[in-house]
Parts: sequence; C-alpha cells; structure tokens
Amino acid sequence: MVKPPKLDSFVQLRGFTSSQLFFKRAFEQIAGFDKAKTLIIGDSLSSDMLGGQNAGIDTLWLNRKHQVADPKIKIDLEASSLEQISDLLS
Repeated sequence: MVKPPKLDSFVQLRGFTSSQLFFKRAFEQIAGFDKAKTLIIGDSLSSDMLGGQNAGIDTLWLNRKHQVADPKIKIDLEASSLEQISDLLS
C-alpha cells in the first residue's frame, strides 16, 4: 500500500482521495469538523466520489462529460458545469 505524503496541502494528495486515510487526516486538521456539514466536490468517480462515500460524507460529482455513473458509487448531487454547482449550492 502506498502511503500518502505528510499533509501540507490537500492538492499534494491528489490521487489519494479514495483513501480513508486522506479524509481522516484532513478531518483531524479542521477545528470543529462535522461530517454532516461536509460535501466533497470532484470530477472523479473512482477517487473523489468513492472517497466521499468511504468517508461517510455527501458527494457532488462534476460530470462534464455526461458519463454514466457506476451504480456501486453513491452520488448525492450531480452537475455538468461549475455554474450548475453554484446553482445547486445556493
């Protein structure tokens, strides 16, 4: 198993987002963190959405290519553009 690097920036961990360790480390660094108030927005089913599902947080899939989702991966919200994300969250 590949270990993620020391967490200095979440951008550094791109590709590790399907890992529960990624989310555990991130959650530990946020004072007053509440899973119930958390949403991951991402464009990857296999890392971002699966990672959110594994971490127990809500997910929003940015599906610009209008792909068909894997039914095994829980997606709470879906948008095809950044503008649509803004509309969904306002």
